[in-house]
Amino acid sequence: MPSFENTLGRSYAEIGLFASYARRKIQGCRDGRRTVVYPFGAVDMYGHVWFDAHALHAVYPKDDCQVFFFRPPLPPKFRGTLFDLPCRGFEIVEVDDFPLDIFFRLSATVFYERPDFAFGDITFVFGGASNGARHLYRRDAQTRPYRATMTLTDGEKEEGGRLVEPFGLDRSRPFAVLHARETGYNPAHWHNAFRDCDIATYRPAIAALVESGYSVVRIGDPSMKPIGLDLAHVHDAVTDRHPLLHPWLVQHCAFFIHCFSDPLELARAYGRPALGINCHPGDTYPPEMGQVYVFKKFEETSSGRRLDFAEIVARRFTQLWHQTQLDNQGLRLVDNTPEEITEACLEFAQTLQSGPVRQPRFEEFCRTESALRRASGARLPWERDFFMDVPWTSMAPAFMRRQPDFLDRDPPPIETRPPPPEPMSMVAGGKIAAAANSP
Repeated sequence: MPSFENTLGRSYAEIGLFASYARRKIQGCRDGRRTVVYPFGAVDMYGHVWFDAHALHAVYPKDDCQVFFFRPPLPPKFRGTLFDLPCRGFEIVEVDDFPLDIFFRLSATVFYERPDFAFGDITFVFGGASNGARHLYRRDAQTRPYRATMTLTDGEKEEGGRLVEPFGLDRSRPFAVLHARETGYNPAHWHNAFRDCDIATYRPAIAALVESGYSVVRIGDPSMKPIGLDLAHVHDAVTDRHPLLHPWLVQHCAFFIHCFSDPLELARAYGRPALGINCHPGDTYPPEMGQVYVFKKFEETSSGRRLDFAEIVARRFTQLWHQTQLDNQGLRLVDNTPEEITEACLEFAQTLQSGPVRQPRFEEFCRTESALRRASGARLPWERDFFMDVPWTSMAPAFMRRQPDFLDRDPPPIETRPPPPEPMSMVAGGKIAAAANSP
């Protein structure tokens, strides 16, 4: 019998209560394909919607599986195209007649053994704010190719083409889409400040891409600082809030420049090549095959001493999700330099024809770390597998040339590592559960 042990201590009775409810809810709607039920609670986070939908489409293809996507009623600003597009092909079930506190806890629970369980002839997939979906996806990542799971209809493609006409995108040139995260769209999320970037540091790279024959389109939201470049073929698409614009741009771009922010999940879903600038190595961001990364630098705030990859892994900063984790450890993340960004972008653009430049030492490090985690007997998915260990994933040569010592050492034994910087229950979705329990 499978084990239902989990991070939030949910009981068999509570799990069974939801399973019985879901079975009644979908009765009469099943069409003979394999039935999958997915409870999703993070309805106010587009990145989670897009990644979870992408993972479900990949693992449970619609030709064989009927996916019932259970969610609570959407807040008004999240209704419409940006939620509907990734969930196309799912059966949406609105949870308005089941205790939401139980639903949120179950949708945020990470089960130790695995995220997917068979209740009779129905597969239930649980996981906290994408953790379950990411683990499912990770199980396929070693053998399945980089793949798209979504596309726009012909009508949506035509409408998207009309949306870009006002800002004069030259359709005869290939274009790159850029997203450099800022906190302005949600100032309450101050704890994500370590993920922010300064668009000014991207200006030389943007100019260089234009010089080499590309257009560059920056996406985001109206709170973002202006790019500050008066150049032909540079377009700022942060003020147009039409929900089809960003999906159209990402699906049609030559490649996508991201910083581990929500729009990355559009590139993943539409199968576009992706270059990560100003990223941080994270167990909750499984890469696709062929993705290339340039990490921010971890430095001691007082001395400026830089941490190498072995120390980042040893101190469990692959589980970084909150600014206070850095503050409490006396650390800061330092953005990539304009020179690094420029070289990485130009190199990546060149590899679109020739294929990515592999980094054998990075691949070796990732394999070693994965073996250590698997041998440790760890219980949580991201402690059992190193999510960066995906074939053809590499560090950008521009990054490695400037700090070749970043990978000098092997990862240390698991038993020498300190506890994670924050309680695992928080990383595993305790934030959502706490919100559900609050008055």
